[in-house]
Amino acid sequence: MILIIEDDKFAKSVMMETLANDGFDIVGHANMGKEGIEMANEYDPDIITLDYMLPDMTGKEILEKIKRSKSHAKVILISAINDPIILNECKSLGIFEHLTKPVDPNTLKTVVKKAYASLKEEMSIVKFNSD
Repeated sequence: MILIIEDDKFAKSVMMETLANDGFDIVGHANMGKEGIEMANEYDPDIITLDYMLPDMTGKEILEKIKRSKSHAKVILISAINDPIILNECKSLGIFEHLTKPVDPNTLKTVVKKAYASLKEEMSIVKFNSD
């Protein structure tokens, strides 16, 4: 299940169409950070695509709140910002990957597949350790 947090209508529609056409389940999309955090808590998605610059908060602020809720979601940060300081801060908070806008649909699909593979691997390790 994928949650898209993106305020740009065109970028959001491209991501939704790309992922849906490849068979991914999109549980929702949010235009604002607060709404995205609420949806992340409600749906507990596997993957979140997160725009860095939203009208009400930054991707870093959203990421901090999502991670505090103990979400297992892999977060893919998507932004036109390529500031190394911001990216390092977000990496330290646990983003799975950073993609630069405009996002290439094939790159997006590849990264989402890698995120699912990573989740699957983590789940098998957890299962192995609990046996």
